[in-house]
Order: sequence, then structure tokens, then C-alpha cells
Amino acid sequence: MLYINKTCNNIVDSFKTGDIVLFHGDGRVDKFIELTENTPWSHVGMILNPADVGLSNICGDRTLLWHSTPKLNVNDVEIKSKNYGPEIVYLDDILNFLKDYNYLVVVRKLDTYRSNKMITQLNQFIKKVHNDSFPKNPQLILEYIIGIIMNAVNHIFKKNFSYNDTAIIKDIENSGLKFIIENFNKKPYLLDIHTEFCSELIAQTYIAMDLLSKENIPEGFSPKSFSSKVNMMLNNAKLEKEVTISSPSKEELLSAL
Repeated sequence: MLYINKTCNNIVDSFKTGDIVLFHGDGRVDKFIELTENTPWSHVGMILNPADVGLSNICGDRTLLWHSTPKLNVNDVEIKSKNYGPEIVYLDDILNFLKDYNYLVVVRKLDTYRSNKMITQLNQFIKKVHNDSFPKNPQLILEYIIGIIMNAVNHIFKKNFSYNDTAIIKDIENSGLKFIIENFNKKPYLLDIHTEFCSELIAQTYIAMDLLSKENIPEGFSPKSFSSKVNMMLNNAKLEKEVTISSPSKEELLSAL
């Protein structure tokens, strides 16, 4: 059974656009992600204020969550052709849905000035990707591996590489990882740019808002990247420590973490 923090309503009322939401679950996919990443977090999303994204007329003042998932029985607040991929949902709908799955949910508040320019760029990005899809598992795994490598190369060479940059292709080949490039050549469908997994989407969103440098490769981010265990370098901003808004019973929580 999931227990909602007694002060949850007060906490939610203080949420602002850009705050990070992290999820820990006990499903098979959750456990796989958490085990391979050595982290309690398997999913990440971002808080949206309806007024910031032009949805006050639909959503009132209900707190929203911007995230990307496979098919989920929680509908997007707007009419959307697909019930998966990047979505805007009510945060309380997600919390209620997860009650049966013993999820731990925490929030990291974003401490920064939210300028008009930042909010405008956020809205432009949401409009651009809102109808994209969630990647198939082979694509997700390969994109993530490539993203990690590209982020590492960026860090070493201080360059801004992208999937279409011949320089990164050469560096990967020289590093002895030519089989990855060959895999991409054989399976070009893996390079679908109209798909985003959860942490990729939030990294892209932070880049669009100028919170993260454009030198970062979004595909190399995981839910763990947004936790306090990782020192994320933000532009004129910082993320506060995790605050629990819902959790399993104490016994279940202790056994999970």
C-alpha cells in the first residue's frame, strides 16, 4: 500500500515549473534500470505549472507532470494521438495510479529565476515533441549507450558532438567501438529522432530552458543523473535535496532501498 505524505498537499502547492520528480518502483523494468544504474530511481519527470504552459483554462491550478513513458493508463491532459511517449498529466493522477505498485516518489525543487525567455523556450520545446513516441527497447538501450560514450567524449575533448557529427563517428571508431557504428549502419531505424525516453526528455527540456549546456547529450542521461547522488552542472540554478511526497510502508521502503 502506498502512503501519501500528510503534508503532500502543502508540498505540491509549492511546486514550480522545472522541479524534478523521481520514481522508485518494484516492477521488473524498474528493478532492471535500478540494478544496472546502481540507483533507487527508475523514472524521472518534471513539474509544470498550468499557467506557464497555457493550460490554466483546462487544468486550473492542478500541478502537472511532464514525462515520457510507454503506454500508461493515465491520459494526457490534452487530446493526443498516442497514449505514450512525451505526455503532460496531472501529478495527482500519477500518484493515485501508482498506489497499487508501491512506488516511492520524491521531488527535487529547482532553485532558479524562471525568466519569460525560459518559459517561452519551454513551451516551444513541448510543442515540438509532444506528439513524439517512446522508443522501442533496442533503440532505447543503443541510444543510451551511444549517449554515454558521446558525453564522455564531449567531456574529454570539450566539443559539442551530435549523432550527425562525423567527428564523433571518427572518435568512436578510434576508441575501438566500431561495432556500435556498424550496428547503426545496419539498423538505421534505431536513429529515430522522434522518440524520447524519460530521462532523455527531461535532459532535452533542461537544455531547451538553458538550464543545461547544449554540449550535453540527452541520450546519455538516466533517472540517476537527476538525483542528488550526481553533481549535475546547471546554469545559474541548483536542485535541492529530495523530498518524499509518497512512499510504500516503512518496511517495504527499507527493503527496497
